[in-house]
Amino acid sequence: MKHLYLYIIFLLSILATPALGQVEIYSGASVAPDVEQESQISTSIKNVSVASFPNPVVNSLTINVTGSNDNTVKIVDILGKIMYLEKIGTTKKIDLSDLNNGVYILTITSSNGTTLQNKKIIVKH
Repeated sequence: MKHLYLYIIFLLSILATPALGQVEIYSGASVAPDVEQESQISTSIKNVSVASFPNPVVNSLTINVTGSNDNTVKIVDILGKIMYLEKIGTTKKIDLSDLNNGVYILTITSSNGTTLQNKKIIVKH
């Protein structure tokens, strides 16, 4: 039951993300247990920007990351099943033509595990 509750909270947080197609730029951590850790996290992702487009996706999704060279891209369906997982550098064009039409969650993380972007993408062939 606890896992279901956490999953519902996760989905609700996704619904509160910015409008589709917007570029999100993160320059600090939103939650940190103490000031020292927050300072370290902020420094590690300072000046990092992520762009992912187009949205909706027809066949391929392009990802550009500036300020972080070792990143991971994960795409999951609305049930939480991992549909795509790959380590990337700064730029990647991902072929999504094999995915069914629908809503997916795109998560891009840095090598230290910091989430750089977490947003809904729509696949529409």
